[in-house]
Amino acid sequence: MIRLGLAVGAAVVTPGALVSACDGGSDAATGGRASGGAPARSATEGTASNVARPEPTAPRCNDLTGLDEQERRSRTNTGYTDRSPHPSRRCDNCRLFVAPTAGEPCGTCEVVAGPISAPGYCRRWAEPVPEGAPVEETGSPG
Repeated sequence: MIRLGLAVGAAVVTPGALVSACDGGSDAATGGRASGGAPARSATEGTASNVARPEPTAPRCNDLTGLDEQERRSRTNTGYTDRSPHPSRRCDNCRLFVAPTAGEPCGTCEVVAGPISAPGYCRRWAEPVPEGAPVEETGSPG
């Protein structure tokens, strides 16, 4: 037996069956399920506007607005990245890191210009000073 079919726009018409792509192939008799038993999807399901996106786990401190070329180079030359590849060497446990003020997502650094991410890293990472140890002052005498 030969079955004839005719494709029309978004629908395929065959003798005895009509499957429409417009409503996902759902049918009231199948309880809102598309042919093949899969649940029918709404027109917006799975579109870019309603797909959940993962939230970043740390702030991205890459806004370099206001930095001059030399300050930008300090970031590049030190290999600064806002995610440390070394779990034990992060900006927030480097002696050069200045923690963010209340309500601010990014800190600063004594060596790298611009906003600095606490879980970041650069090649200038410095061992933290042990608690209670004397701290050497850096800079020129006044």
